Amino acid sequence: MLRKQIIEEFMYLESPWFEMIGVDAISFEADSVFGNYDVMLGLKLPKKTEKSIKAFFLSHFHHEEASLDLMFNQNDGLWELNFALNDLAIYQAEWTIREAYTAIYQLLFLLVEEVEEGSIV
Repeated sequence: MLRKQIIEEFMYLESPWFEMIGVDAISFEADSVFGNYDVMLGLKLPKKTEKSIKAFFLSHFHHEEASLDLMFNQNDGLWELNFALNDLAIYQAEWTIREAYTAIYQLLFLLVEEVEEGSIV
């Protein structure tokens, strides 16, 4: 189960599976101020996809005030993407760390798929 007892700790995970969806790694930590789990990653999508990325996440958050930070890093050619895991409509407080990473991966896979197909308005 996800726990916030050791809030100064964070997780950083790299995987060959991430390369398939254009993600370099996924970091995940508890935010001691807001009580959320923050997800941080670099995403290899073209700069022109900003509106699509934002629209995708807005459609997957459970409220409009959800936390999403998106900034394109020109040097790396990556989107620096940060969001609160708790804001996702699919979020379950009883997830294990594995279930959380699986949900994040599936969400990012769907994002990349929809961006590549041009199905996000």
